[in-house]
Amino acid sequence: MKYLDKADLSPEGGITILLFLTFLVMPMGTSPFTILGGCMVALWFFTGEWIRKRHSLMKASWLLPVLAIVTVSLIGLMYTPDLGGLGVKYAKKNHYWVYAVILSTVFFPRKSFDRLMYAFMIGLLINASIGYLQALGLVPVFADVGDRGYVGLYSGHNTLAVLLVLGLLMASFYFRGSAERGGKVIFALLMISFFLHIVIMESRGGYLVLILMSPIVIHNLFPSASFKVTALVYLLLIAVIFSTPIVRERAVDSYAELSARYSAGEEVRWGKNYSKDFDRMYMWYWAVKLFIQNPVLGVGTGGYKQAILDAGGEEGVDHPHNNVLFVAASYGIAGLFIFLWLFWVLLKRGFKNRRSSVGFFILSSSLVLFVGGLTETHILDAGGAFLLAVTTGLQASVEDLEAALPRMVQGSKVRI
Repeated sequence: MKYLDKADLSPEGGITILLFLTFLVMPMGTSPFTILGGCMVALWFFTGEWIRKRHSLMKASWLLPVLAIVTVSLIGLMYTPDLGGLGVKYAKKNHYWVYAVILSTVFFPRKSFDRLMYAFMIGLLINASIGYLQALGLVPVFADVGDRGYVGLYSGHNTLAVLLVLGLLMASFYFRGSAERGGKVIFALLMISFFLHIVIMESRGGYLVLILMSPIVIHNLFPSASFKVTALVYLLLIAVIFSTPIVRERAVDSYAELSARYSAGEEVRWGKNYSKDFDRMYMWYWAVKLFIQNPVLGVGTGGYKQAILDAGGEEGVDHPHNNVLFVAASYGIAGLFIFLWLFWVLLKRGFKNRRSSVGFFILSSSLVLFVGGLTETHILDAGGAFLLAVTTGLQASVEDLEAALPRMVQGSKVRI
């Protein structure tokens, strides 16, 4: 008996089923996928799968940058000014890389991976439906996020927005590859659902990711369209986004904040002094300042908040709401190089295999995490850290496909 192309009773089959369930509940909050992830780790460890498949891990292309990330975060504990607070807390985030290790020992054929994506999109659809019911006042709001909180079962809107854009990208990929009209209709409806959920949330970072990733969606919808037609559709889509009530309201608020910023004092305007209305500028200012003062190794793991206060800042902030600035301030040039190295490996592998579903997922997930990380520190969030680890580990399936391709060509009767 097999499920997802794996024997149910095998450790690999059990891991695959647990991952399927994890993808299904990923858009519904952190607790469900954390519990299922823990079960997956236990199964992988106690069945000895980590011993039998250790050779797969040793040849993984992502292993060196991930080991380097773990190393610098542990070394950063030696000189952080906040060891007992955020230092240890952030160092513990390294446990998410266990999921990358597990997935590097499992190969997902195309059909198996497609079913994982279907589970992911079904989970997004269920959560989006709850969000719509919240907007209609038929279901209570569970999360205290923004003024409305139409995030379904999720606890926040920033990581959820990234997941929705990722779901939108994957739905557009399957729309393009679907040969049947019924399939195209289903994936079109999924795209509409994810789009509508994004625009009823109050995530300005999510709007940014949606706008910047939309050209890929448009290309999948109209692959043979000219550049002018694609640009026109893109401009129309942006107009639609900003015509929706909540997005328009957030845009007006942002304009008012920017206007107030330029009328504020010089030190508030550029972020040297803290202001609740311009907190992002304050966070980014001090992240850049700390990086300039500590360019080689940064201020250490979790040291950003205390380092701000030690340097004369008015308010201590846990992180700068920017992945790149967080890494630069915490680990200096060394950490920044390693961080960009990892994303280069992910983007390169994903782009090379963008015609396959797993390759397109790696490319899309890396892009939304990197772009979304310009306004949020997703690598510290449970959902973002889990997604990054899963994306990293899934490279093993792409690498196996690349290794199998020459053998398939060699064994074919077709002459090339």
